Amino acid sequence: MERETTCCFTGHRELSGVDREEIKRRLSGEILAMYKRGVRRFIAGGAIGFDTYAEEKVLELSEGLKGIELWVAIPFAEYDRSWTVELRERTGSYLAGQHM
Repeated sequence: MERETTCCFTGHRELSGVDREEIKRRLSGEILAMYKRGVRRFIAGGAIGFDTYAEEKVLELSEGLKGIELWVAIPFAEYDRSWTVELRERTGSYLAGQHM
């Protein structure tokens, strides 16, 4: 029986003073490396900041890679109630309690 492997992301909400594009580029490389090692399930905490970058990158890469799942560990119902409409719309597909 093949062992299933999962990768979890968590990080800072505030990313001031850092190169966001560099973080996103490195995330792509790490996600692809994990995929090559057999990781298909990726879990993130849903927080604005690093978690959101990781979630968006997994979704972006899932268009070309077979079998990737994104799960978001939502801490409580209506977690996103204080978020802007734009952010809710951008993340709504995976904060609705579903996974890719």
